[in-house]
Amino acid sequence: MSEIINNNQDSCQPDHTSSKIAILSTSTPPLPIDPPFPLVAAWLGFETRVSKQTVNSVCVDWTPSPESVSVFSIEKYHKRHGWQQVLWASSSPQTIHHLEENFGYRLRIRALRPSLDGSHYETVAISPDIIVKR
Repeated sequence: MSEIINNNQDSCQPDHTSSKIAILSTSTPPLPIDPPFPLVAAWLGFETRVSKQTVNSVCVDWTPSPESVSVFSIEKYHKRHGWQQVLWASSSPQTIHHLEENFGYRLRIRALRPSLDGSHYETVAISPDIIVKR
């Protein structure tokens, strides 16, 4: 099984550029994620924020994770298709590139760990929604 994990932390330096964004298309996760999402206990202190925006990208940052988390799924909400994964990451911060202008988006970050049998990822926590609009 191969995974592409994004660790582009160096491109998330704060910037005060005003812009509008859209989100990349989704990629196929290496393991299925446990649908439908069971009730997930609140992760106290799981805070997310946008630390930088450019015309074609947005950098999201979140608080440290519990030890049991091995990967994060950064997702956007589409009103017809629901939540869609846009990026896999193993750490924070992360930049989502190749974005379009003039859109507002609802993003969230899901903390995941492999199931005991290794057949899928289990959701450990879901961040509060991040609203990105200009």
